[in-house]
Amino acid sequence: HNTEVPAGSSIATAEGRIELMKKDRIVLAYEEGTEKYHVTDIVWEALMSGAVPAILGASNLETDILPPNSALFASNYNSWDKFSQYVQQVADSKEQWESFQSWRTDEKALTTLEERLNFTRTSPQCRMCRWAYAKQYGLGWDHQQQVVQENHIPKKFCLSAHSHHVLQPFIESWHGGSAPHEPPSDPAGAGHGEETQCQEQNSHLSIDSFGIHRTVWNHDGFTDMTFRIDDSSANADSPAVLRIKVDVQNQEGAIFHNVHTLVPKTVRTKYMSSAAIQDQFAKVTILANWPTTGIRSPAEGLLEIDMPPSSDTAVWGELKLRIITEDFSSLHDKLTEYFPSSYGKMVMKDFIDPIELFYVAS
Repeated sequence: HNTEVPAGSSIATAEGRIELMKKDRIVLAYEEGTEKYHVTDIVWEALMSGAVPAILGASNLETDILPPNSALFASNYNSWDKFSQYVQQVADSKEQWESFQSWRTDEKALTTLEERLNFTRTSPQCRMCRWAYAKQYGLGWDHQQQVVQENHIPKKFCLSAHSHHVLQPFIESWHGGSAPHEPPSDPAGAGHGEETQCQEQNSHLSIDSFGIHRTVWNHDGFTDMTFRIDDSSANADSPAVLRIKVDVQNQEGAIFHNVHTLVPKTVRTKYMSSAAIQDQFAKVTILANWPTTGIRSPAEGLLEIDMPPSSDTAVWGELKLRIITEDFSSLHDKLTEYFPSSYGKMVMKDFIDPIELFYVAS
């Protein structure tokens, strides 16, 4: 080593390490990882000592975390020789070294730093619980403030007061051989005025032109529908199409099929179909308990599901559909068509292998 620990101090404590660093103009701060937002006490203690850290660490430390012109970054150089030469240059030049201290008296820089790190006033255990809660239930996550935030597709469940179509978190409409059975043409005001009902309980809707009776339930982040199709309907054997309009910008109607096959299962439901659309903000997954290739995205933000004719429902039993909406969060999961999120897996598995309760007499 090249220096002695001050008397009465120990490098086993943060105070002792900071006292030791005060002896140097430059402190090497090499982190174990270079992932975004990875920063430890190695960097913070160097800054607190008054030295200038020479950092090998997170790729966004310079732009998103530390004050401007407060440290030297190895990532800005294409060779260790060039980086070491610049470190030596700053250490030898009083003027250059002092330029890396100006942020300490810059009110704007200090205010920005305080805002960025305000979340640290909460205990790490509380932040971890928030993060895990958001991951478990597919909630939005504000990484900057380390808090749960409103989902890109709000979880609030709203129906048209007159037609009983779903208006939030998606817009429901029915199409097919006869005139479309649609909700009001302007659903943007869902949740306002007397035209809308926002509730948690189930709701029933009959689409007479197709002989379809639909019941819908809303849960925390997903919506379930069940269907009964009349045998006596004049259009019983004509195709009915359920259309879901949602705030997802899947370019050119990009869609991924059979996403349910990626979920571990114990007893697979006999018949199953699924598909998902997503963008940089949100993901929507459709699960159906009947075999169909008729789940498609004809345009950006649209999903269509072909309903089977009544003659087939006797084979498949009660028709069920689940619509899952969740935020895209690369911090929580690799949320792609190949890697469903933890929340998505949980909700899909519940649909594929539902839990059953059996009461046995004592």
